[in-house]
Amino acid sequence: MNIKFNKQVNEVLKTLMESKENGVIRLEVTAFGCGTPALGLVLDKQRTDDFFIKVEGIPFVIAEKVKIFFENTEIVYNLEAFTGGFYVHRLHTTSL
Repeated sequence: MNIKFNKQVNEVLKTLMESKENGVIRLEVTAFGCGTPALGLVLDKQRTDDFFIKVEGIPFVIAEKVKIFFENTEIVYNLEAFTGGFYVHRLHTTSL
């Protein structure tokens, strides 16, 4: 599991988590369409069937059934460009 984000994202996520006791960041599939699924994140609580991973001090959970969509993920924060400020997307790798 590879989840990448910069220092700004880390700080915003930590601030967001302070607003909810035992909060975690849930990575979720928000929609399916042609091409790749739309990805997003929400502040939530961990469920018993979640995959858990901590990255740079941030606790993330992902439903096991959609975990495959988050194998190589980047989280970007820009409040002016994205609704809610966050953009979650898969990083595409090329094979040589």
